[in-house]
Amino acid sequence: MTPHDLIAAFDDMADGPDGVKRLRELVLQLAVRGKLVHQDPADEPAVKLLDRIAKVKSQQVKEGKVRANKLELHVNLANVPFEIPDGWIWTRAAAIGWVNPRNQVADNADVGFVPMPLMPIDYRASVQWETRRWSEVKTGFTHFATGDVAVAKITPCFQNRKSCVMQDLPNGYGAGTTELQILRLLPGTLEARYMLAFFKTPDFISGGVATMSGTAGQQRVSNDYFANRPVPLPPLAEQHRIVAKVDELMAFLDKLEAAKNARDATRTALRDAALAGLRDADGHDDVEVAWGRIAGQMDDLFAEPGDVGPLRQAVLQLAVRGRLVRQDPGDEPAGKLLRRLAAHKAKVGRATRAFTGTAIEATPADVAVPASWAHCALDDIIDPLRPISYGVLVPGAHESEGIPLVRVAELHPRHPVFQPEKSILASVAADYLRIRLQGDELLLGVVGSIGKVGVAHPNWAGAVIARAVARIAVADGMLRDFVLLVLQAPVTQAFFHGSTRTLAQPTLNVSLIRQLPVSIPPLAEQHRIVAKVDELMDLLDKLEARLREAKGLQGAFAAAAVHHLDVDVAADLLTASPANDGVDFQQRQPIVFV
Repeated sequence: MTPHDLIAAFDDMADGPDGVKRLRELVLQLAVRGKLVHQDPADEPAVKLLDRIAKVKSQQVKEGKVRANKLELHVNLANVPFEIPDGWIWTRAAAIGWVNPRNQVADNADVGFVPMPLMPIDYRASVQWETRRWSEVKTGFTHFATGDVAVAKITPCFQNRKSCVMQDLPNGYGAGTTELQILRLLPGTLEARYMLAFFKTPDFISGGVATMSGTAGQQRVSNDYFANRPVPLPPLAEQHRIVAKVDELMAFLDKLEAAKNARDATRTALRDAALAGLRDADGHDDVEVAWGRIAGQMDDLFAEPGDVGPLRQAVLQLAVRGRLVRQDPGDEPAGKLLRRLAAHKAKVGRATRAFTGTAIEATPADVAVPASWAHCALDDIIDPLRPISYGVLVPGAHESEGIPLVRVAELHPRHPVFQPEKSILASVAADYLRIRLQGDELLLGVVGSIGKVGVAHPNWAGAVIARAVARIAVADGMLRDFVLLVLQAPVTQAFFHGSTRTLAQPTLNVSLIRQLPVSIPPLAEQHRIVAKVDELMDLLDKLEARLREAKGLQGAFAAAAVHHLDVDVAADLLTASPANDGVDFQQRQPIVFV
């Protein structure tokens, strides 16, 4: 990759997963590698700066003002992570300041107190504090002063880059959470915000994570890593130039981020309007027109994998309301089908109620379907010999062999797993013959993950369903896969969730499931609807896969650019002001820095 390739790709990086965040990391990486601003041969070399710091520190120790760091200060040049420009020098935090110093403050003085929640993450954010008396916080807390660099050392705060330069503390001093590492710089020797940039780089963070120790959730970066990790030190004048450039670029990225957010908001509004037009189409012809508008703007309306979900829901809604395919006057009306099913129920002695051919009371008022369709309850189209049933709580559900146990986590409407993960003993399963599967049922989550829908794999014949799953066996004469669409449709999901939202543990009872309002098309139309939905879902699967691949590539590129810089971009990147006067940030623009 050339420097020009990197610049041209910045816009794509910004639109990738955490794109602007990664660009901010990239700026910091470039800053501490000497690739952000030009070097000036007239600058005092960093080696002289380091010698001067060493002399001042030695004098402070002699005068008893501070205690010497008991840390190794030698830098092994064979182990430094990358090359640095001429005029720079490798050093360590322990060599350029005081690590975790203690304050000497009058007990009655007001100071700033900083608990971890007040530690900022953003490079430019100012720290907030609570005012306390020094006598209240001098013991049992970390000490710091205005100008100190503070870095969180505990997970996940360290990975989240909770770090800052302490500024404007009351009386110049403060204390706070014990989960901080502090670097106190000598006045006039270093730019504190350059060190802050270094502590926020991906290199420093990833290196610290690799050395963490402690129990899960309580892992910490050691004092030794903080104090002795090699630090690339530029001349002081260049530090000031670097900090100014970082501020400039971060402000530019703010504009880029705001523009991206505005584009995303516009895209979302356009997508929602297009989907509303599709969902509200009055007939098949109107659906085709609305679908054509969406297809013509697919790349503009659908940029994220998550954008595809609302389109799937719109397809399902059209399918169960008779808008997705044309009606055929030659089809047998659905009312006759429902009467046959009712007669069969009566014959086998399982009739629940006489079919009236009209909507049951719970049918939503806004459901308008073609004249050839009919309304009923879900129970009217269920196999009378296999009524809707819950699974059960069974002991011994962790056997490696036995009768498979289907759990709600294994439900999927299109791609069920070949074999459930858990099993129960055959002797236990013998007590639950009524909930054994035949391998052709629909399955519904009824506890916790209510409304989750699945299809029983043919290989599940003989399996038992867990308590959180209900079995729904569709009657002969109905198309099972159309009922599958009904269960997934937004109107059905709203019915389920609206009926259980007041429960601490959402649970669908069998009676509620049986009374689910359903609108049924003629059997021939059911087949046409299922075929069309399958066709569209396959297209949407491909669209979602393409978007995921694109986002994955963007994320991989951004990560590689940030973590594995192996080109000299100093001559081409970031040497001129990106003031961007006249730039239309609402348009997709590459970030040009030179």
